[in-house]
Amino acid sequence: MRHALTGAGCAAVMLLTACGGGDGDSAAFSTSQNNSSEECIGYGCSPEQDAELNEADAAANDEEAATPTPQTAAVGEVVAFDGGITVGTITVNGLRRVSEPETSYSSAVPTHGSWLVVDVTVQVASRTEPGAALISAYDFTVQDDGGVIYDSDTSVLESTLSAELVPGRQVRGEVAFDAPAGALLLDWSPGFDGPLVTFSING
Repeated sequence: MRHALTGAGCAAVMLLTACGGGDGDSAAFSTSQNNSSEECIGYGCSPEQDAELNEADAAANDEEAATPTPQTAAVGEVVAFDGGITVGTITVNGLRRVSEPETSYSSAVPTHGSWLVVDVTVQVASRTEPGAALISAYDFTVQDDGGVIYDSDTSVLESTLSAELVPGRQVRGEVAFDAPAGALLLDWSPGFDGPLVTFSING
């Protein structure tokens, strides 16, 4: 009788162990399925995904290549520009320095000993939208060799560059800067996309 019970106990233990082992295998299989179903992102995951990534890279490169490089011109050079809406020309006619304001109301003193005054002509040939193009001294800046940018100073001159031009018209005026003497870059930025034309000047 004792031997029979012992055998039955062993059989029960073996049955429970077998069932436990089955549960472990099932859990491992489920984990393997979950791991294999995780989303793969990046090159090498699938030919379709690689093609999409290559297309996106090509589009980004095309957009970068399409960004216009600002023109660099010299004093006296007539430079054609195309701002998308307005097309025309711009010319830096000459440069001069003044040590005192030419306005009767200003008592300003230049930081760098004198102001740089740039004589500019802007001509509008055509526009793709109705209305006039606004030409302003505020659209001009100069930059020195150290990368410092100087805005225009409208308190120096009796008359500073400002006009609304329709196609076929032009304006000539001056723009002043409290900037150091020497090699400078004069940037004209009539929009929000950076300089449209850049002049290399020795102010």
